[in-house]
Amino acid sequence: MLTERAKITLFFLVISLIIAFYTQVELIFFIAGILASLLLVSYIIFKFTQVREVACSRQMPSAVFEDQDLQVRLTLENKSLFHSYFISVVDNFSAELSHNQQKKLLFSYLSNRGTVQNIYKAHCLKRGVYWIGPLMLIMSDPLGFFKKNKIINLSSKLTVYPNVFKVTELGSFNKGVVAPRYGSHTTRRSGDYEEFFGIREYHQEDGLRKIHWPSSAKHNQLIVRHFEQTGAQSTTIILDLKYGNNLGEGRDTTLEYSIKIAGSLAKYFLDQGFLVQLLAYGDKPIITSFGKDPSHYSHILELLAQAEANSVYSLAEVLARLHYFIYPNSTLAIIRLDTDIEATRAIEQLIYTKNMSVYDVQLISATFDMSRAESPTHIMEVKGSEVVSYYVSCGDKLEYKFIHK
Repeated sequence: MLTERAKITLFFLVISLIIAFYTQVELIFFIAGILASLLLVSYIIFKFTQVREVACSRQMPSAVFEDQDLQVRLTLENKSLFHSYFISVVDNFSAELSHNQQKKLLFSYLSNRGTVQNIYKAHCLKRGVYWIGPLMLIMSDPLGFFKKNKIINLSSKLTVYPNVFKVTELGSFNKGVVAPRYGSHTTRRSGDYEEFFGIREYHQEDGLRKIHWPSSAKHNQLIVRHFEQTGAQSTTIILDLKYGNNLGEGRDTTLEYSIKIAGSLAKYFLDQGFLVQLLAYGDKPIITSFGKDPSHYSHILELLAQAEANSVYSLAEVLARLHYFIYPNSTLAIIRLDTDIEATRAIEQLIYTKNMSVYDVQLISATFDMSRAESPTHIMEVKGSEVVSYYVSCGDKLEYKFIHK
């Protein structure tokens, strides 16, 4: 393919030949000969430059957080016997703003059987899962008269996690005789156990699987195995992904705030030693198992990075559909609109039926959508201190909202 430079040179070559033919001036013939020689030599070199013999690779992190910069390292390897010159690489970094996605690098020289590297920086603007690539190689001769392109289908997955903030301390619960759910404690009772503690008489709630039949036969009554249970606390975090409940614009939407809060709460609870799971219902259910190791946190962040408000189910309907995954006597952290009265009633029902403790995070809808009238705060009618409420408005510094007073 001829470049603009080659076309201009070719134009002057034709003009000089025409002038030389009519004037018979040797100097003009000499100039035409030089121009022709440059084009011929460049073409010969260009023909021996095999773009198909250049291999590319990309090294970059697999995950970053929103608003972070990262470095992408591109490596070119020349597998041919000939040198290559002026190789331009265009990479498509889709996590950037649309007008800045084309990243261009110039490699002026690549020796035969040689390797060269270059780095470009990119900014990750918004959470999500992106595929970086493909690459385009543009190779030319040393004088830039000819060029050829090659598309390399090299794709790299990049997960941009939502921004999280530090949760300093959350309010705790005090439910009288009910064991506190804040922190870890050890109790000795039948249940999901870890270590054998002894035997005792059978109680109706024990179930048949705990019966120790040899001891029962010996004592002529039902005897169960008694285990020591480590009371590592469990927390379920629930998001509202109903289509139409995502208010606001850009990154100041209720969905983006919910996701940042969910990721931050997950980090806080995991740091406190809680077992944490994430529940939501988009176009398909989002259900994680309980876990507390770093890989579990990364899995939660990856799911949050992909979450979209595309569910047909209200939060109350989601609680009804997924209530089997919510453990009794555990903690629930729920993020929702302040106007969702049905969700308020569903949460109250969970508190009564499953003896839950709830961190209720309400997003003030009128601050995200100015066309909405302010609504009165809905206080749950529950006994004791089963609920700790937080109210978040658009523009709030979230790290300051979750400081227990």
